Amino acid sequence: MSLKKDVGGGELEVEVEPGVLFNELEISHDSPNNVDEAPRDEKKPFSFIEAVLRKPPPEAALIEQAEKDAAKKVAKPTFTNKCKHGYATADSRQLWLEQRGMTGSEAAKISSSLEASTDPKKPIYFWQLFSVLGPDRIYNIVKKFYENVYADKEDEHFREAFTRISGVEHHIMTQTAFWVDAMGGGRRYHGGWYRLSFHHDYNAHQVMNKDGAVRWMYHMNRALEASDLTEDPRVKASVVDFLQTHMDKYADQFDFDSEGIDYGAKCPVQH
Repeated sequence: MSLKKDVGGGELEVEVEPGVLFNELEISHDSPNNVDEAPRDEKKPFSFIEAVLRKPPPEAALIEQAEKDAAKKVAKPTFTNKCKHGYATADSRQLWLEQRGMTGSEAAKISSSLEASTDPKKPIYFWQLFSVLGPDRIYNIVKKFYENVYADKEDEHFREAFTRISGVEHHIMTQTAFWVDAMGGGRRYHGGWYRLSFHHDYNAHQVMNKDGAVRWMYHMNRALEASDLTEDPRVKASVVDFLQTHMDKYADQFDFDSEGIDYGAKCPVQH
């Protein structure tokens, strides 16, 4: 239906869906654009005619709002710096011991502490990494990794294994949660190993193979090269140990050969 209203000495015609109701609008007759200029109660919603008469926001304002919305979407998760066992911490340490055939008294010699030793002659185990890297460095490593994955134009099959599931923000958040959890930052990855196995079985199965592992490590190596891993050389070795331990588990689970996967050499420059 068509509705007409006198505005500013002229007549405004608006198409209205049947059944749409609104209250009479008080507008000064100086200009039909006075809806934007006159003071109004910001908490009061615009009436139908106000919405029609409002001037569209300038392009700069739209861009600014879009940037604010984007910043909210990629806001970093909040973690404390206190070391605690997570859902996957003990299981990850046990996996490390089993892969090396350590049991009993031999396994007991391997520190179960979540705090890394300050003695440079002693190793840093990956379940102690949170104590030296903290949440921000872990987040930044994971963020760089997924930015590399989503920018991968050379292997569309690999990239689409991630993009078809969700936007990059979801992957960054969940992977960061798992790393923090396994590295001694507390219960952040709800569901632990069960959840991770379910994800690999049903969401990421197409890249759980030798080619997928090689490409995954290619992007991770680039992320590590560009990240702040502190000046302690033990940290990089521990991160690589974390990656290899889990990749060997996936190789066994999905029956592929993990030999020859690059776990730390410098990656070729991407052109």
